[in-house]
This record gives sequence, structure tokens and C-alpha cells, in this order.
Amino acid sequence: MQAFISKAPIVDEEWDNFLKNQPTGHHVQGSAWGVLKATGGMDIIRVIVRENEEIIGGAQILSRPLPVFGEIGYISRGPVIKEGRIDVLDFLFDAIEKTAKQNRLIVLSIGLPVSDQPHMNQLSKRNFMPSDFYIIPPTTVLVSLDGEEEEILMRMKSRTRRNVRKGLKSDLVVREGRDEDIPLIFSWMEEAAKQDPYYYYNLEYYHKAMEILGEANILKLFVADFEGTPVSGAYVAALGDWAVFKWGASSGEHLDKRPNELIHWHAIKWSKSFGCKYYDLGGITPLVAEALNNGNDLPDIKGSGIAHFKLGFGEKHNFPDAYDTSYSMLPNWFVRGVVKYVWDNQFLRNLARKVLNPGP
Repeated sequence: MQAFISKAPIVDEEWDNFLKNQPTGHHVQGSAWGVLKATGGMDIIRVIVRENEEIIGGAQILSRPLPVFGEIGYISRGPVIKEGRIDVLDFLFDAIEKTAKQNRLIVLSIGLPVSDQPHMNQLSKRNFMPSDFYIIPPTTVLVSLDGEEEEILMRMKSRTRRNVRKGLKSDLVVREGRDEDIPLIFSWMEEAAKQDPYYYYNLEYYHKAMEILGEANILKLFVADFEGTPVSGAYVAALGDWAVFKWGASSGEHLDKRPNELIHWHAIKWSKSFGCKYYDLGGITPLVAEALNNGNDLPDIKGSGIAHFKLGFGEKHNFPDAYDTSYSMLPNWFVRGVVKYVWDNQFLRNLARKVLNPGP
């Protein structure tokens, strides 16, 4: 086995094809996603392990320079290894650690794609500990795309299923989005954030996302029209087995016709036709997720309404929590304490998100 390091933010078809053919391959590990993030000033590092010239594992690290010294980096839904090649994990993690140190990563956070014992053993062996921050919320809602369309519908909650069918019988038309739709959907996102604050990017980011990910055939924009006027929009990213609802918003008009349920139904059908096995409706707010994971009902807090909507389509699913370690000369407890302080402060947390997940 040999490890190869790439720092060029370019589309790598060989790496992407490897991801497409692995059960845990995900678009956030894809090279086009790295190109998008590089437009916002992030450094992209891919650690690829080969055996007889064949890729058998790898990880894409996204990192952001800190104002004074070093960088802070993360691996989302990775590393990814060839199915059945657990033996590559130790060599791959050695290469990741070596690369992290060479690139002056003060903190490296990893959100594993699976929580099996071999992966968790690697984190424990290398002093990774549960992280006080996350890039992608670990709790989400998954729709299995197994079976025919009617079978997928029947697995939904009865109310959601009725709303989808109501949308299908309405005068709504769901189409592929165009460039001129992006500013309108962005304005809806801005308005929604006033009522229920959440993090979103600047307008240029969404144009760049459609340009870069759309060209790579990873991102699709769906728009629901009523009498020729857009009323709802949803961006969906897909690679390999996984399709993910990334961003979206509604005008708030004609909700009685169920445009939001209908647009996700069209996204689900497209994801299945694209060859995906799962449709991920995106993360659930941590406090809401905690209540659900404890077996409680949805709490009456911000984010519960969105979670209720998503849960109508599928089942709650927990990906592994994020784990991190420090390669700083400072004590690990000190670095982790600073990270926790930042994440517990809402203003600093939003600032950190802009640093770690920047737009152009």
C-alpha cells in the first residue's frame, strides 16, 4: 500500500468514481465539493491509498487557516475504504495523521460514515475524543429508496402521504431550477432565517454551487411553480448511494396545495432514478435530536416544526458523532476547552461556522 497526497482543488474523476462504488461514498468527500469549498478560501487535502495502482481508501480533509498560526480541519463522512478492506484502515489513519501534522492542523475533527468497531478503534487508538462541535448534524431523517414508488409512499406517515398525493392532484408543476431562480430562493431563505435563525451562505455561494456541482452532475435544483410562479425550491446533492437535501425554502404561498411535500417527492423519485439507495432530508436540530434519541416527544422549541415535517417522510437515523484531536504543542485539554467555549457561545459558534464552512 502507498499513500498519495493531493492539495489541488480540482475535479478528480478517479476519486469520485471510487466513492460512487462504495457504500459509504458521499458527495462531501467528492472532489467537486472540495472545489466549491476552495472558492471560499478553504484548503483541500486528499489522502488516497493505493494498492497495485487501485484506490482502496482515502479521505478528503477540508481545512481553514487560523488568523495567527496553523489550521483547523475536518473530515465529513470519511474516511472511505473499499468494501471489505478493513485492513486498510490502520495505514490510512497513519497517513491522515502524518498529513495533518505536516499541514499544521491544530485541530482535526472526523465525522465517520459508520460507527463499527474497527473505525472506532482507530479513533480511540489515536486519542480522538467526542467533539464539542459538528460540521454536519449527526441526527437526520432517511428515506429508504428500496422498492417501487408506491412502496416508498406507503412507508411515509399517513399525513405526509396524503399531502404528497394532494400536491400531485393540484395545479403545481415541479421543474428543474434555472439560474434566475437562485436569487428568489435565496430571498426566501433570508426571510425564513428571520423567523427561525439558522446558518446560510451568501447568494454567490449558491450560484457557485450550481455552477461547480451542477457541472459535475452532483447537484440538482427543484422548483415548484403554481400558475407559472415559483413557490418552493430545493437543492439536492447526490453521489453513489446517498442523495441529500442540502438547502431550500418556500415563499409561504399556496401551502394548502402542499408544494413542499411535492417537491421532496419529486426529489425522492429523481434520487431513486439516479441510482441512490437513500434520500437524506438533512440534519435535525441538536436539542430536538436529543429529545428524540431519549425517546421523548418533539419538544416545543425552534427546529421542532422542521423535524416534524422531515419525520413524515422517513425514519430518524444517527450517524456517528464527531470526534476530534489536537496536533498543537498546547495541551489537548486546553485546545478542547477553547473549542468548547467557542461552540457554547452562539455568536462565536456562528462565526466558527463561517470560518469552517465559508462561502465564496
